[in-house]
Amino acid sequence: MGGTTSTGQSAYPTVRVYAERYCSGVAGLVLIDPWHEDVPAAMVNFFRSNPPARAGLSGEMNDWLNEFHSYVQAYQAGHAPPMMQWDIRAGDQQARSVRPFGKLPVVVVTSRFNMFSGMGEEPTVTYGQRMTQVFATQQTKLLKISSNSRQSFFDLDDPNNKAITETEVEEAAVRAVLDAARRGTPLPRSIPVP
Repeated sequence: MGGTTSTGQSAYPTVRVYAERYCSGVAGLVLIDPWHEDVPAAMVNFFRSNPPARAGLSGEMNDWLNEFHSYVQAYQAGHAPPMMQWDIRAGDQQARSVRPFGKLPVVVVTSRFNMFSGMGEEPTVTYGQRMTQVFATQQTKLLKISSNSRQSFFDLDDPNNKAITETEVEEAAVRAVLDAARRGTPLPRSIPVP
């Protein structure tokens, strides 16, 4: 039995291609806040009805949001530059060609953390909540890559949260994937975090 592949957002397409090519050496996948190839289209639609100026941001966060807005527009137009040294568009094209993984255990860890929550004003926080939901919706599509997949949500700002960290959620997902792979059983309906 192989190991578990764990990934962050930008490396997701590469991991999916790797898992297909070397499936006999992969016990399962834990995708942590992964990028889905439909994110750019979803974000272009989001920005049409929610222009970045409505976020009410300033400084570095405003610059980041405007850069991301420009990036997804360029992506949709077919001429996006590499992002964080990754050719996301090329990776997405490869990921679209990958077949589903059958019963390979796959956990998609999705953060509901609102990156604008500490920015004060209500319009800014609401804008961040809507944007976070777009990403979460796209990540849910990744459940189709395996018939043995689950999505685990967490929000570090949730007052009802059991004081868990992102690392604890990731470790629980890895344990669940390895356990399901070792036993040859389905993943549990929810991923227990100690």
